[in-house]
Amino acid sequence: MFFNEWLDILFYKKKPEQVVAEKPALGQALVSYVVALILVLIISSISNVLVLKSVPGGLAVAVTGSTIGALIAFIVVILFVLIVALLLHVFALIVGGKGDFGLTIASIIKLDAAFTGTIGVLSALVGLIIAAVPALAMIALAWDAVEFIAGLYLLVLMVLLIKAAHKLSTGRAVIAVIVIPLVIGIVLALVVGAFIMAMLLGVAGSSSYAHAGLFSLLG
Repeated sequence: MFFNEWLDILFYKKKPEQVVAEKPALGQALVSYVVALILVLIISSISNVLVLKSVPGGLAVAVTGSTIGALIAFIVVILFVLIVALLLHVFALIVGGKGDFGLTIASIIKLDAAFTGTIGVLSALVGLIIAAVPALAMIALAWDAVEFIAGLYLLVLMVLLIKAAHKLSTGRAVIAVIVIPLVIGIVLALVVGAFIMAMLLGVAGSSSYAHAGLFSLLG
């Protein structure tokens, strides 16, 4: 059931405005996303086991580590998707959107589920192939290009979805989905960079002061 819908959304048979028009329930959207995410994590865990089975402790350590990693990833990814959906709803409101909170969140998660269940699963399968046959590692480069294009395509669909959910113009939807997050990302990067630079300068200054004090004592 989910797979057919994922493909319909991926190949634009079900357009973003149709996803919104169907008024998906948040619970249903989350179930769809959870199913897609579990598929990705299962395949990724198998890949990790193949890679880690040669470490000290062998298969048991690999299985345990992969299972714990998958559980942590599951929680982190679910929280991340919910936060991103919430932020996009807020950004849409900032530019004049009038969309319903629950409908917007559910629609975004449903769109994300479609890409996780298709592109995400394919990415995990590529990783599994490489883990099983390391000589085929070169296919990762080609797949990186596919993932990049798919990411741009997802952005376009997200713009159209926010446009439909909040009754916005295309320009305002682009601002909500792309421009505002980009500006925030740049600002955060500058702040973090400035903080790190200040820390490094502070450490360097302290070191220079200590050296000067030591030299004065020696003199």
